[in-house]
Amino acid sequence: MMAVEDNSYIAVGKVVGVFGHQGWFKVLVYSGKIDRFKDIKVVYFQSETGMTGKVLSSSRYHGNSLLLKLKSIDEPESARLMIGEELFLPDSQQIELPANHFFVHDLVGMQVFDIEKGYVGDIADVLTGGASDILVIQSEEKEILIPAISEFIEEVDLERGRIKVRMWEEL
Repeated sequence: MMAVEDNSYIAVGKVVGVFGHQGWFKVLVYSGKIDRFKDIKVVYFQSETGMTGKVLSSSRYHGNSLLLKLKSIDEPESARLMIGEELFLPDSQQIELPANHFFVHDLVGMQVFDIEKGYVGDIADVLTGGASDILVIQSEEKEILIPAISEFIEEVDLERGRIKVRMWEEL
């Protein structure tokens, strides 16, 4: 295990469950690329002291789920403690996404503007794992959830840190 205090990491997945009796855990891969961890030797987890690297001993697929096994975890109880933890990789291992796909870390903090009403708020989080991702926008009054689909998203401008959306009146 190694602690690193560098901020040049990207979130690439999240532990969502446990599999079997040998410490395997299920991972939601943010990019959706099923072979994302094929050549990865070390994954990083955020800790109080910075990023902590853990050696990846194996990865495999079971149905639609990616399963990972760390050298330091050999029983389901320890794997269960990992549920909810995000997995990080150094920026240098960032992959290229298809057009109109974005990394969560690029979207969080962006300003959101409705095409009719103007400034709405900033993206606080992106919920993944359902039929579509959901943008969590924090306005001055409330939290607004917008599906990240073309019906609502007009334009994403990473350089300016802005997203144009088309909101329903109920939002």
